[in-house]
Amino acid sequence: MTNVSENTASAAASTANSTTTKATAAKSDKGIKMTKGNNARPLILDLNDLTVQRADWEKGAFKTSNDQLYVILGRCLDIYTQMKDDLPQRKNLNEELRAAKIKFTSATNLATKIVRYVFRNDRTRSFSYARTIMAAVDAKIDGMKLPKWIREGGGVEDIRRANKGGISPAQLARQHAEFAASELAKQKALVEAFKAPAELQPSGEAAHRFSLALVRKNSDGTSSIVYGSDNEALIVKMLTAAGKHFVAKKSQEAEIKKKLALKKTRQEIVSAAA
Repeated sequence: MTNVSENTASAAASTANSTTTKATAAKSDKGIKMTKGNNARPLILDLNDLTVQRADWEKGAFKTSNDQLYVILGRCLDIYTQMKDDLPQRKNLNEELRAAKIKFTSATNLATKIVRYVFRNDRTRSFSYARTIMAAVDAKIDGMKLPKWIREGGGVEDIRRANKGGISPAQLARQHAEFAASELAKQKALVEAFKAPAELQPSGEAAHRFSLALVRKNSDGTSSIVYGSDNEALIVKMLTAAGKHFVAKKSQEAEIKKKLALKKTRQEIVSAAA
């Protein structure tokens, strides 16, 4: 799920850059020009152009879409890739950071320096954006592929919170839902099969065959289905919850089997030594 903070960038950052000269580069059909780095041209000039594009995004498109943000981050990723092995370019960036009074230390990594320069030292966002860039580097994603990769990962905040295996919360939830769908297809039914009314029919557009039923417990101890829904978002949440339950259950079963096997091995060793 894309974090709300991605869509509510600080207006103060735009104001701080109101004196920046507007870039004349034409926008692409996705909103922002994606240029290849050129070693003959100082990369700091590309970052200056990108800073202007970022200010444009903050004043306009961010209100309705994160697509332009992801393209900007893709360009930051490309510049990072070009700059990381180029000492003169890195030194030039440090000089420009000092001139712009953007704080950094010797321990500040290059990705953070780049996003602080482009986003003008918004520390909360710079951490998330730099973390996203470094995660993309680890995943061997380039700037052109980054927007799609971020969307599939659930957004910047989900990628920032991804575990050590690189799985974001959104991806993990999707895996749980898929696992639950597979498990539930062969699970014994809690209630005997019955012909479902229209209110309990799955959506014809869904890739699964599930719907949701709201069950009421009656005063006589029986239960009745009183409402049905084919809402995809609700069904996915329920499947995700079911998936977590099945994963935990299988993990517990595996742990029990492991302990029983260890106990059996110890008993065999004792018996052999007797």
